Amino acid sequence: MTGAISGPARSELLSPASQSSCLRHRPNPGIMAWSIASFRQQRDALPRSRGTHHPTPRCRKSATRPMEDPVAIETIFAHVSCSDLEASIGWYEKLFGKAPLRRPMPGLAEWQFTDSAEVQLFEDEDNAGTSTLTLGVLPLAPERQRLVDAGLEPGPVEEADDFWIMRMRDPDGNLVVFASAERE
Repeated sequence: MTGAISGPARSELLSPASQSSCLRHRPNPGIMAWSIASFRQQRDALPRSRGTHHPTPRCRKSATRPMEDPVAIETIFAHVSCSDLEASIGWYEKLFGKAPLRRPMPGLAEWQFTDSAEVQLFEDEDNAGTSTLTLGVLPLAPERQRLVDAGLEPGPVEEADDFWIMRMRDPDGNLVVFASAERE
């Protein structure tokens, strides 16, 4: 049969074991993963009377088998490459509203936001401008105004499927995206 796809049977894809691989329905994922599922989860927690709620179907079942022993991630470090660390630190201080928490080695600055969320700014001229940093915030409009007041130039707030985003670029051209389940 042409075009047939081999893999698990449909009953396996819809089994309770396969549902645990879905970020939204996995019990106690341990970290907040900023994915569409987590944005929808935030959005679903909003009062429905605000007119911002859009019904979302349950997450699609994965087309792959669940991992027997998935990696136990406790912390995620977002990494951004820059051409001039000192100049970039000034821009990111405005972006984050605070100075880096530590400078653990030459060419590296780190900001910590929670026990499991950090951003590393690394001087690497060859890869500067190739990074994307997505930050989940609630709500988006006041965050945009804070950035404007700090002298940065964020783009407009744009509506995506079930959340809002705002994009901007750092001095090296790295993409910084703010995303939120709330606009105002």
